[in-house]
Amino acid sequence: RLTRPRAASTRTTTMRATAVVALLLHALPGSHGAATTFVRVPEDLAYAEAEARCTQIGAAIASIHSAAENELARTACGNSACWLGLAETGGDAGTAAANQTWLWQDPPAGQTALPAYTNWAAGAPDNAGGDQRNAIIDTAGEWHDSLSSPSHAPLCRVAGELNFTLDHAPQQCQVNTKCRQKKRTSKGKTGNVPRKDRDPTCCGRGAETSNIKHRSCAPVGDATYQFVQTGMACDVGESVEEYKCYPCKPGKTCDMGPGDEGRCKWPGPGHGTFVGVFLVFLGPIIFCIFAGVGWYVHKRKNADETYAAAARRVLCRRGTKVRAVAPTTSEEAPALPASTVSVVDAPAAGIAPNELGTVVSVKPANQR
Repeated sequence: RLTRPRAASTRTTTMRATAVVALLLHALPGSHGAATTFVRVPEDLAYAEAEARCTQIGAAIASIHSAAENELARTACGNSACWLGLAETGGDAGTAAANQTWLWQDPPAGQTALPAYTNWAAGAPDNAGGDQRNAIIDTAGEWHDSLSSPSHAPLCRVAGELNFTLDHAPQQCQVNTKCRQKKRTSKGKTGNVPRKDRDPTCCGRGAETSNIKHRSCAPVGDATYQFVQTGMACDVGESVEEYKCYPCKPGKTCDMGPGDEGRCKWPGPGHGTFVGVFLVFLGPIIFCIFAGVGWYVHKRKNADETYAAAARRVLCRRGTKVRAVAPTTSEEAPALPASTVSVVDAPAAGIAPNELGTVVSVKPANQR
C-alpha cells in the first residue's frame, strides 16, 4: 500500500531536481546556444586595431552582460588590462557620467546595445584624460573609460570556441610563388587542373586582395596552423606578408591559407626545383660541348679555305696548266676532304718540288 505513494514522491523529487538544474543551466552564459568563450589576443593594440583583430579571428570585440560573464572576462585577461567593445556615443569631455551614453559595439544575438549590466570602477567614467570614449577591463574586473590610442590587449567574445590558439608562429609563414591546384586522375595520380576548372581560391586566384595570393602556413608533421589575414607583419624570408599563423588545436581542422600545399601544387623535385638544378649544374657543360663543336667546325672551314686559296695562288703564279690526278694515298692530302681535292704530280707537270712542295687543285667532286 505504501509503494505507490513512495514512487510518486520519488518521481516528484526527480522532476523538481531536473527543473532546478534546467533553471541553473538557463542562467549560465551561453546556455541558450553555443557556450560563450572570452579570449585575450596576446598583442598590445590601439582600440581600432583590437576591434579588427577580433573580427579577423572570427570573433567579436567583447561585450559583457552579466556578473558571471564579467568573471570569465577578467579570468581571460589575466594580469593585464583588455579592451572592451563598449564606446560612448554623443557627449564630449565635459559630459557628466550620469549623462553619458555607452553602447556595446557588437553585442551577441538576443542582447541590446544599451548595457543591462555594468561594472564601472568607483568614479568611472570620469574623462580624466580628456574625452575618453572607449572602455577597458582591469585585472580586478572593473571597468574604466579610456582614450582610443593607448595599447591594450584585445578581449574577444567567441560563440563556442576557437579551433586554434593565439600564439602566432612567424616561422610557419610561407609564400608559394608557383602553386597550382592539384587534382586526382582516374588512376589516382596527381595532375594539374585545367585553367577553366581551377578552384578560384587556390593560391589566391580570384581572392579579395592581391596581397594574400600564394600565402599560407606551413605544417610541421601532423601539426597544422590557422591562416588569419591581418594588417600585422608576418616575416617570410626577406619579404613581409600581412597575416598570422596560429597553431591549430589537437583534433581540430584549420585553414592553412590560399597557398596551402595540401590543395595546391608546390615546386619540388620533378618540377621547378629540378629544372633549376638542371640549369645550374648541367647548363655550363652543355654550353661547353656546343661551343667546342662550333669551334671545330669553324676551324675546319677556315683550313679548307686556306688550302684552296694557296693552291690557286701557286697555279696562277706559275701559269702552268696542271692536270688533276686522283690521290693515291690518304697521306698525300691529310688535311683536305678527298671528295673535293686532287693531288698534283708536281715533277710530271714540270714544277720543282723544292719550290712548291705538294700542290693541290680544288674542284667540285662532280667535275672532271
